[in-house]
Amino acid sequence: MKRKITLRKLQNMDNAELYKTYIQAETPKIKDMNGPVKGTVLTPGHSSKRKILNHFFPNNIFPWQGKTFIPLNDVEGIGDNQLKKPNEEVHNDYNFKFTLGDAIDGENAVIVLDYNNISNASNIRFIRDDVKKINDSLFLGRMYSTTLTKYKPMLYFALQKKYK
Repeated sequence: MKRKITLRKLQNMDNAELYKTYIQAETPKIKDMNGPVKGTVLTPGHSSKRKILNHFFPNNIFPWQGKTFIPLNDVEGIGDNQLKKPNEEVHNDYNFKFTLGDAIDGENAVIVLDYNNISNASNIRFIRDDVKKINDSLFLGRMYSTTLTKYKPMLYFALQKKYK
């Protein structure tokens, strides 16, 4: 019997468990990525990535709140990230296009979020997110930074659909 994966379970996984879960997750359809989703950065254990995030965002005040997806048709869409700084309203920034594409790790297809567009700051243009589906309301993503020759995995994140 397949275990039910929740956001809480993802938050308690180490890198190896997140990778296994990511590889086994389904490929979403473009239409699955529709509307606002709550975002959670997954930084297992006491990794260097958690230390970096804690350095720049003490007290877990991390400005990224999630993403908004707008499918344009069955093969592509556009979206942006929801950011909130202390004492400010949520605003949208860091636009992306999304399509179905090959996973960087070569394991199945994923939804690829491409930030390489003129409206983004140059350091944001080097980011790529790959997203897979855990269930109808929960998605698991990997953020990569690109160099001239390769992609470097940076962190995992969860996306959870907001229900009213």
